[in-house]
Order: sequence, then structure tokens, then C-alpha cells
Amino acid sequence: MHNLPECHIRVDYLDPTVIMPLYHRGVFLAPQCGTTVQDFLEHTCHLQPDYIRSRIQTIFLDGHPVDDTAHTTLDQDATLALSAAMPGLVGATMRSGGQFAALREGISYTCSPSAAPGSEAPVLVRLKLFNFLAKEVGPDLLQNGVILPRADWVQWLSSADALWPHCLRMTYDGQDLDCSPQTATNSVWPEHIQFRLSTPSPTSPS
Repeated sequence: MHNLPECHIRVDYLDPTVIMPLYHRGVFLAPQCGTTVQDFLEHTCHLQPDYIRSRIQTIFLDGHPVDDTAHTTLDQDATLALSAAMPGLVGATMRSGGQFAALREGISYTCSPSAAPGSEAPVLVRLKLFNFLAKEVGPDLLQNGVILPRADWVQWLSSADALWPHCLRMTYDGQDLDCSPQTATNSVWPEHIQFRLSTPSPTSPS
């Protein structure tokens, strides 16, 4: 991951709803330029192929539905949004690789030539998670570390009321900070920060 200052929060319990605003707005991860969506999900997000197939039903890249995850690549400033199956005909139409995909041919993501993986430094990709994916995938991503812009970070810290009663320790670049929402406004944060959130027994989707 990019060489950024790190904030690490340790909690004794994590209410999944606390982290959902982070994922609705989007967190940043740093794959190599030209990484495919499939490789990003497996190797950057550490998700199992079976989980990807069965649980991630809708994939949008820069606002366009994606069907071919094995050949669709990620470049700088890409936004990847993941969702479980959505209800109704709209949900069926937007489902990745679904039988109604032809109905949205005009808005589907079209693969274009991209830089070869590893040809450039890592790029920042915004990842958004919706519905139960934020609860299932989100905690493990935070355990491994994500990148947040300063404004998103401060807003989340200021509003994460259910986090603080369970905060065991908060450190920034190895220095202890107060476990309180006031830390959001009382501290001087960089433009981007690497954030890790540790829980006692993180679980991985399988």
C-alpha cells in the first residue's frame, strides 16, 4: 500500500452499521495499474472465487455494469461498486453476466486497452460496497488497511458514535490518541490516511 501515515483503531466489538457509511462513500485500495476486476477482488480484497460468484451479483465500474470481470481492468481514479442481487426486473437486468444483460447493452462497461499490470506504480481505486456486502467484506478489508481522503476520514470519525464505547486503543503513526469523536477535529490529518480497524476475531468470507 502507498507509504502513508497510518491510524490504527482496536475495538473489542464492531457494530457492522458503523462502517457502512465508509463503504457507501467508498474507500480506496491500491492495486497495480491494469489489474483486472477479478484479480482485484481475489488478490487485493482477498475474496474467494466462490464468494465472488455467489454473493457479488452486481458490479459497476465508473457507473457502468460489468459482465467480464476477467478482462475488465482498473486504472487510476476508477470507482468500483459492488452489490448483492437487487430486486425486480431492474436487479435482474443489472446482474453481472445475467440472462437479461443484453437489455442494457448500451450502458454496459466496454473493455478498452489498458497498461499492462505492473507497468506503473500502484493506482488508487475507490471501492464501494452496498447492502450486506459492507457487513460481510468490510471488516476484513479494514483489518488489512484502506486509504481514506481527509474529508471522508474526519466526517466518519465525527459521526461514528457506536464505535467509541468499544475502542480499546487508537494510534496515529505509533502515537496514542484519545478514543473519542473529538479526535477527528482536534488532530491535524494529512490529505490521505491509511486506516486499519482491528477486531478480536475477524472472519473472512468463504
